[in-house]
Amino acid sequence: MFKNMAWSQPPNEDDHYINKNVNWVGKRFYVFYVFVIFVGAYLANVVLGTTVLNSFQVWTLVHVIHGIINFTVMHYVTGVPADLDNDEFHELSWWEQLDDGVAWTPMKRNLMIIPVVLFLVVAYFTEYDPMYLALNLCVLALVLLPKMPQFYRVRLNSSASFDEDDPTHPHSS
Repeated sequence: MFKNMAWSQPPNEDDHYINKNVNWVGKRFYVFYVFVIFVGAYLANVVLGTTVLNSFQVWTLVHVIHGIINFTVMHYVTGVPADLDNDEFHELSWWEQLDDGVAWTPMKRNLMIIPVVLFLVVAYFTEYDPMYLALNLCVLALVLLPKMPQFYRVRLNSSASFDEDDPTHPHSS
């Protein structure tokens, strides 16, 4: 069942093309992902932490921005960026396309651990202040809940994609 969701339609029975929207994700992506988060945190602390915000606010801001970007890119936007799939993945989020749609793969578990570790780092740097802890816990829930298998194909947005209202789009009504 899940196998067909991750493979685009081959030109013939012998050829198979991997979903190019997710096939690039691997071990190097984890390093890049963590690097971007901590470079962003460093820059936020340098730019905002010295003049505008205190350390608690900067770390919480980093966590909130990460949560919004993570949720939007991995769970809210559906389909693929280019017309590579003949609309086979039109209704699937990036997370649902990853690893043939199979839950709890090592890749998906690792991508779930990163937001948890970021939450723990932020909680530490905010000294477990209840106000910041509550906000950061909500952000963690926003990031982790859509990754659970129970939320497979569950949508907050009513449309399948942003271009649904376009009359030239094949899935418009």
